[in-house]
Amino acid sequence: MKILSNPHTHSLYCDGKSTIAEMADSARNLGFVSLGFSGHGHQNFDVRFSMSAENTVRYLAELRALKAECAGRMRIYAGVERDYYAELNPADYDYSIGSVHYLFERDEPEAIRSGECADNPFYAVDGNPERLCEGVKKLFHGDGLAFAAAYYELLARHVEENHPEIIGHFDIVRKNNPVCHFFDEQDKAYLRLAKDALERVAPRGALLEVNTGGMVRGYLPDPYPQRELLMHAKALGMELIVSSDCHMAGKLDFAFEDTARMLTELGFDHVNILSGTPGAMFEKVAL
Repeated sequence: MKILSNPHTHSLYCDGKSTIAEMADSARNLGFVSLGFSGHGHQNFDVRFSMSAENTVRYLAELRALKAECAGRMRIYAGVERDYYAELNPADYDYSIGSVHYLFERDEPEAIRSGECADNPFYAVDGNPERLCEGVKKLFHGDGLAFAAAYYELLARHVEENHPEIIGHFDIVRKNNPVCHFFDEQDKAYLRLAKDALERVAPRGALLEVNTGGMVRGYLPDPYPQRELLMHAKALGMELIVSSDCHMAGKLDFAFEDTARMLTELGFDHVNILSGTPGAMFEKVAL
């Protein structure tokens, strides 16, 4: 069965390249039963990549109108991608994707969220590789495993504290690894860090996102998380949801068929999607 939904969709309200209307038109053309938008939640730092307070209001209003327009044909969800340090009210959204994009020199969450510590340098784990390498040298004395450990600790803390419905791009620390060579992705020490984080978040019941975004942009040959972590998630009984982390309307279902085949090879027989009918937010579909 085809995966006819995408829960991780960005528009011009944040760092996407297409309008909400263009994304919806593409989804209709693909025969989607549902489409979830997930603008980057407002934050008081690195504002280029998140929704402003004003755009958040416009985003939610446009999605309310789109929900009414698409009623009975395709179900629309107003979600949010919530970074650990974002400033937002989760009650404003249908669901959240819990993601970690940043590490700060000083871990002061409330001050960061309120914008009170503009002098606290940050490093984007999926951002400019040269800048990230500088950060790993400064924060971790060049120790790539220590960098990975800090990332997974923050992601696990995010899920434990904020209870997102979906865990976003679990091992996105891999994105810059082909350039920066922080760690060996098959090394037991690295995999132990990632597996420990999976074991912490699994009891929370959030869906683990299988995210093809690194493939869309040519950074990686396979989705997040890597295969061994997917197998560990399976052993832990975690449920999956597939996304393209879409920033362009033509990429809504990028590599979905290949990803479904890969998951079948790993022994998965279904994934979850945003439900196309009222009554539940998620539904299982066979692979």
